Amino acid sequence: MSPQIFTGSDGCSSTAETAKEIKTLLQELRKSSNQRQRLLKRNKSSASFAATLSKETEREDALRLDKLRRIFTRLVGSGELSLSGESSNSGEVASNASSKWKSWLLQQHDVFISHLVDGVVLGRTTALRCFCGVIASTPVPVTGIAYGDDRRDKKKVMLSERLLGRLLEALVKSRGCFENSFSQDYSNVEVDETNVENERIADEALLTLFESEFIRPYRDAQYFVLKGLIQIASALYGKLEQTRKSLGTSPNTANEQSPDTGNNAQVSKIEMNVGLVAENVCRILLMIDYVAKKKDDLQDETKFLFTPPVLSEESGADDDEDFHDDASVDSEADSHVTEFSNEREEIDDKAGSKRLSSSNPSNKGAKRAKTDSKLQKIISWQQSYKHRNALQEAWLSALRLPNLPPRTQKLVLQHLSTYVLGACPSPLRFAEYFTQSFKGGTAVGKNTAAGTNSGGITA
Repeated sequence: MSPQIFTGSDGCSSTAETAKEIKTLLQELRKSSNQRQRLLKRNKSSASFAATLSKETEREDALRLDKLRRIFTRLVGSGELSLSGESSNSGEVASNASSKWKSWLLQQHDVFISHLVDGVVLGRTTALRCFCGVIASTPVPVTGIAYGDDRRDKKKVMLSERLLGRLLEALVKSRGCFENSFSQDYSNVEVDETNVENERIADEALLTLFESEFIRPYRDAQYFVLKGLIQIASALYGKLEQTRKSLGTSPNTANEQSPDTGNNAQVSKIEMNVGLVAENVCRILLMIDYVAKKKDDLQDETKFLFTPPVLSEESGADDDEDFHDDASVDSEADSHVTEFSNEREEIDDKAGSKRLSSSNPSNKGAKRAKTDSKLQKIISWQQSYKHRNALQEAWLSALRLPNLPPRTQKLVLQHLSTYVLGACPSPLRFAEYFTQSFKGGTAVGKNTAAGTNSGGITA
């Protein structure tokens, strides 16, 4: 359904031309997708045929996607498209037409993102680069900040966690784990259902490109990628537990041979899918060996995709005892702003003194005396502890998932020992995984190792 034309500052003809161009490009993408699916259905050997077919259409689709990206970026810059969910223009005469136009743009933008998701699932590097470009060109306001009319408020932006979440879901192929068909949740993707395991394994070149061009250069991207992987792994684990409960199975019985081949077989298939997603998550985490460990690592503003906002400073005490909760994923649920002091980070960088101070009342008093000076409101991804904690929680969330393939377990154990344990704030939380992994005198190679047939780390 076409939008009602809004006669804004650019004139109705400009809006009509923009709408027509968007519709035409999306129709061409949809036609290309439908043609690909028809050809794939005729040829059952889709593994090799899809690759050949993909090369023929990828360039044309890439040009269309990039043109749509530039159109939507321009619309975001002009204020006609808002991805933050905030409504505006309520006092304008043409507010009704304007709201319809913005609503239509949001719908078309969602369709555009869906095509990017399908392209990433198909392993197209052009779709991945375009998707990263969309995230880089469409920031959203930082949550937890009161905005006014000051021009400086426009600089208080961050990357969109919603868009990054869609990209990460496509990269690790987490959707459809609990369905009979891999392609059920990817409406424009046709795959060979007889080779679902290979279809769920993320393309190495795609993950390497994402890590080298998006994660490694930007500290805020690193932080939000880790947070996004935590959400994906936690959501999968929660849904898996619900499925086991509803089907009356448990981690200890789902993979055992038993007369009841119905529910157990269904859960075993689901656990296999979840294990492959866990492997994809771990493969991304294995590439991240440069997390910010100290305050100085976050001082260079050129290492951020979006410059962190400068917030106000204020004096007064803070509840320092509850500042760091190692058992939680993060201390901010809806806000990325916390009170922070320079002395606090220096204390937290020393794990030994941190543990000692938490158990010694006299040390607590000394630490509080230090932090009673000047507190600064600081964004969460400017705190090195948040980065290290995000790395830790991302690994713990991934290792809770079952059926991690042995080929990846060996790499995980090596990486945890050589890097992660020295970077994370609470290395003892990995003790259970190491204990279970080394049962039977070997780390990997047997299906009884941790995470292969059981739930890995318990909640």
